[in-house]
Amino acid sequence: SEYLDHKGKKRNNGMQSVTGIWWGKSGKCHAQMHEWASAVMLDEVALMQFTGLTDKNGKEIYEGDIVEAVGILDGVRRVDTVIWDDYVAGFVTENGGKMPRTTRVSVIGNIYENPDLLTPKPM
Repeated sequence: SEYLDHKGKKRNNGMQSVTGIWWGKSGKCHAQMHEWASAVMLDEVALMQFTGLTDKNGKEIYEGDIVEAVGILDGVRRVDTVIWDDYVAGFVTENGGKMPRTTRVSVIGNIYENPDLLTPKPM
């Protein structure tokens, strides 16, 4: 099986590698997840595409990941979501634009399992 650069999350389950995506005779799309024995309907899975980048700890960065970076000049901790931008035809952070150098970025979660990480903390 060819490796696909995606991972997915099915309702109430953790992230898994996607090992196959195909269309059935009915025209519906299915996904085969690495650790699940049977295929699931693609509309039951949130797909996250691999960006081709790794964080400072060597962890793969996916679309939908929540990343943390500390500014070199101001020392301010920033938390943001990795998204695809059609205009630049690449991955960016939702609020900060261009992806910062991945040597300064840590993946701390994703929007499906850890949306609370994006909630501002009271001072």
